[in-house]
Parts: sequence; C-alpha cells; structure tokens
Amino acid sequence: MGLLDDLKKQADAKKVTEQQAALSQQELEQYYQDEIHPGMLNIYNYLNEMISHLNYLEHPTIARYPFLPGNEYIELTQGQYKVVIDSTKTTKNITLNFECHFPEPLLVDVDGKDRIEGYTDVLKDYKIKFDRRDEKDENYKLIRSHFSVEGPVFAMVNFAGDIEKSCVNLFMRNIEKSGITKHILRPEHLSDEFMDRLAKYLIRESDDFLKLDMDENAKDEIRKKLQEVQQQREQELIEAEKRLKEEEEAEKNKRGRFDTFLDKIKPKK
Repeated sequence: MGLLDDLKKQADAKKVTEQQAALSQQELEQYYQDEIHPGMLNIYNYLNEMISHLNYLEHPTIARYPFLPGNEYIELTQGQYKVVIDSTKTTKNITLNFECHFPEPLLVDVDGKDRIEGYTDVLKDYKIKFDRRDEKDENYKLIRSHFSVEGPVFAMVNFAGDIEKSCVNLFMRNIEKSGITKHILRPEHLSDEFMDRLAKYLIRESDDFLKLDMDENAKDEIRKKLQEVQQQREQELIEAEKRLKEEEEAEKNKRGRFDTFLDKIKPKK
C-alpha cells in the first residue's frame, strides 16, 4: 500500500468516527429533549408558582442552622425567594435563591486558637457577613475571639441538566449546613411526587427529600444497562483474544517461511 492510500484510509476512518460521534450526540440531545426537558420545565413551573404564593403570603418559614459552637442550632427566618431559568426551549439550568435572616446579630465568644479558626472557617464556608475581634495574651497568643454574625445566609438550589450523562445534577448550597452538596437525578425522579417532596423540604416541613426511592422499573433498567455493559466487555475480551491468536498464527507462519528460506539457501553437504 502506497503512502497516499494509507493516508486516505486514515482519513476515511476518522470521518467514520466523527460521523458516529455526531450521531451519538444527536441521540443524546434527543433523549434529553424527550425524557429530561419535560421534567425540568415541571420543576420550573412548580417552583415559580410556589414562590409566588410564599412571597405573597409572607409564609413564616423557620430554618434551623448549627451556628453555635458545638453544632447547636438557632432559628432563622427564611424568605425572599427568586427563581431563574436559562431558557424554556431547551432548559438546562434552573436556580432557586432565597435568604435566611437572623432576628438580630448573633454574638458568640470562642476560646482557643483551634476552635476559633474552626468557627471562622465555618462562617467563611457559609459566605456570610460577620465581624471578629481577637484577644491575645502577653505573648501575642490568640486566646479568645468575639464574633458578631450578621447574615443573612444565602441559600441556593440549582438544577443543571447534563446532556452527555442523561441526568440532572442537583446542587444545594447552605440548605441544612454550610457549603455545597451535589446529587444526581434521573428522569424517573422528576415526578410530581418529587416536586411535592422538594417543596416540603425547602419550606422545612420535611427532611426526607433526598431519600430517592426507585421503583422496580427503574431498578430493572439499571440491571439491564449493567448486563449490556458486561456483555460488551465480554465481547471485547473475545475479540482481543481472537486478534492475539491471529497475530500469534501470523508470527508462526512468518517464522515457518523464514525457516524454509534458510533451508533453501543452506549449503548442501
């Protein structure tokens, strides 16, 4: 095979790979549009109606957070809801923001450098407004700090559609504790029951929202996918063993032809 033929073969193989990738991407996008996008719109519509009622009624939601040393809880007032969507045509991002306010600045005294730095890290993780005044001994060693925590706590729930993985990534910030947590939702999770559980969770009426129970159909689907992956791996192993045998046979034939050649050119006695 000449150089041009070899290059043409490589180019054709690359085109086939690109066409397969494009087809696969189209299938993923179509699956997202058919199976996940309706659920995303349902989330947005539900949240939008919910916060409209809550903001109008000024629903007195009490949120408990572990702001005291030793993880003791205090009560904050939750409100000022706002929901944002990137697009209603192909929804990939929905964010619900709300705030939790202190009834008055929280005054906390913390002793010991390690405890002081630990409490400071917690407040920073919340990204909350606070003031800290330090006390040091005659050797300038930190012994005590006086904290004044003003707030508010900015909470967020974000639904991010993932076309490549055919799922929805759920991010929560400062809902029950500081920082961001992530959970993966499948299409079967985005149901009316899901939205009811989410709403009760957000207005602090329930804490079992993230106990996502899968029905038998969902479990069967997962089992089916696992079987398909296992079958694919077994087929790949069979093909790899076949190629290895072919290569060994080719090498054996090559050695045989070489030995025959040596016999032909070997000087006769």
